[in-house]
Amino acid sequence: VIDEANQVGYLSSTGNNVTDLGSLVVYDRKSKSSRRFKDRSTQYNDVGDSIVIHGEDYTKKLLMPSDGIGLTPDGSKLYYSPLCNFDLFSVDTAALRDFSKSDKEVAATVKHIGQKPSNSDGMTMGSNGVLYFGGLT
Repeated sequence: VIDEANQVGYLSSTGNNVTDLGSLVVYDRKSKSSRRFKDRSTQYNDVGDSIVIHGEDYTKKLLMPSDGIGLTPDGSKLYYSPLCNFDLFSVDTAALRDFSKSDKEVAATVKHIGQKPSNSDGMTMGSNGVLYFGGLT
């Protein structure tokens, strides 16, 4: 997701290896620097329910951390959700963009929004502030 006003890009990292359990990546174009924000909320934890697509159980195949992300129209909040469960979270982007803040300080701005009706992959937010989820089918 691109924040044009602040010249920042937000990406979800589903993990590169067994020790990387997932994170949010922030790239600041102006300073040409980046950071990874790791938190329990960016990783997969509990599986929300069985993930069955066209009769096949993908639950164990899709144990993925944060995947879908969406930015509010004013750029103040980034919404994200693990692929493998129904939890939806938000984090203050001002904290994410402040590279001097520790993960613990950024995590203090994380809010558990609630449960989505289903697992989802892609996520986007409309200019009207409505958050849309993509299906896994």
